[in-house]
Amino acid sequence: MAVLMVLEFLLPRPPRALTNSLDHDDFLAAMAPGPLMILPKEKDYFDIRGSFEAHSRLKKLYGLLGAEENIALKAGPTPHGFTQENRESIYRWFNQSTAIEAADETTPVFTVDVRGVGESLRGTTRSMPLSYYGPDYLYTAYSNMLGYDEIHLVGKGWGTVPATFAALLSPAVKQVTLKNALLSYEDIATTEQYGWPNSIFLPGVLKSFDLPDCYKAASVEATGSDRTLRAD
Repeated sequence: MAVLMVLEFLLPRPPRALTNSLDHDDFLAAMAPGPLMILPKEKDYFDIRGSFEAHSRLKKLYGLLGAEENIALKAGPTPHGFTQENRESIYRWFNQSTAIEAADETTPVFTVDVRGVGESLRGTTRSMPLSYYGPDYLYTAYSNMLGYDEIHLVGKGWGTVPATFAALLSPAVKQVTLKNALLSYEDIATTEQYGWPNSIFLPGVLKSFDLPDCYKAASVEATGSDRTLRAD
C-alpha cells in the first residue's frame, strides 16, 4: 500500500530549495500517487492561497497518474493549529484511504506523540518550543549540516549511541569521537542499576545485535571509556 501522508502545515524548507526553484508542491509531488491530504487554515498567518495553488498543481499530476481521488484539500475556518475540524477530516481520510471503517465505541483508539514533539519536546533552550530560536528551530539548524559530505560527530555519554548509529547509517559521517560510551546493551540487561535513559534502547535489540557489533562495523578504535570511531 502507498504511504499515507497528512499535512497540517507547510513543509520545512530543505537547504538550497530556493536556489533550485523548489516549492512545497515539488516535495509533495514525490509522494504521488499515494494518498495525500493538505489541511490549511483560513485564519492562519500563512497565506492560504499558497495551499490552494499547490493543491491545484498536484491535482493535475495525480490526474495524469490516474489517482486523482488520492489528493484532497480541506481548509479549516480557524487560526493556525490542529483543531477539531482538521482531526475529523483526517479520520475520514484515513478511513477512506485505508478502507478501514470508523471505530465504534468498543474499539480503543490511541494517539501518539512522536518522540521530539508534544510532551516529549525537549526544553533545550529558554525560548518556547516552537518560537524563534526555540528547540524546534535549533534542531532544524542542526539538520542543515546534512548538506555537507564530510561530518565529524562528537558524542559524550548519552549522545554516544545516536552518534554511533549516525556513523553506520550516513555515508556523510566520516568520523565520530565518543566519550564515556556505553560498552554494550548486554551490560544494561545484566545490571540492576544504570544511568542510561530509555530513549537509547531499541526494543529486542539483543536478538539481532549489540553495540560492540556496531563499533566493529564502523571500525572502532577504543581505549577504556573513550572511543574514536571512523566510518570508512
